Amino acid sequence: MKQLVFLSVCVTTLCLTLSTLCAEEIVTRIDEITGKVEVKTANSASWIAAQKGMTLKKDDQVSTSFKSSAVLTIGRSKVTVRALTRLSVEEISRGGGQEQVKLSMPAGTIRAEVKAPEGGKIEFSVRSPSATASVRGTEFSLDTKKLTVIEGAVALVNNSGKTTQVNAGRSATVGAKGKVSSANARGSELYPSLPVGLGSVAVPVVPTPVAVPVETPPSVNVDVFF
Repeated sequence: MKQLVFLSVCVTTLCLTLSTLCAEEIVTRIDEITGKVEVKTANSASWIAAQKGMTLKKDDQVSTSFKSSAVLTIGRSKVTVRALTRLSVEEISRGGGQEQVKLSMPAGTIRAEVKAPEGGKIEFSVRSPSATASVRGTEFSLDTKKLTVIEGAVALVNNSGKTTQVNAGRSATVGAKGKVSSANARGSELYPSLPVGLGSVAVPVVPTPVAVPVETPPSVNVDVFF
């Protein structure tokens, strides 16, 4: 019996080791730039001007200036980094048909459209000073205190560990003491204007959201799968 248990532990350890060895970084690229955008790589102490087509690696940072923005492609997902934002790439790995993306945003606002790899799964989270947004295949906008969900569902976890699920058409704000309040999102929040220099679009009228059954995140931590 002890031999079987030992063999099982060895097999599990071997599988985890092989999974780690087979993991690779997801191709992360800067596809659009407006205004002044800078990048600081993990092995550099200085900021350099970002270039369209530039690839980002783990622990790289992106910073946007006033009236500036950048669009990042991470696998099949897209992240729009809006003006006056600093974003750090904490994890962009792929292995065993699953992608793991972890971003840190100490200041500013982003908009993300999250898509899993073909036939696979994705774990996508964005951490701000006040909360962490964990995503299941969705589109959302996030600044350091406010989350607006455009499509799908987002699990918002405050610094006390309390999880609030925010569905499409709603927004949630984290107060000074970590209290999360939720309300219907306004049309201007669901469809914010494009970055400067990218033209304009007509803003559709957003009807009052209809409750749609959404699977509850399986736990209160930031690891949310779909």
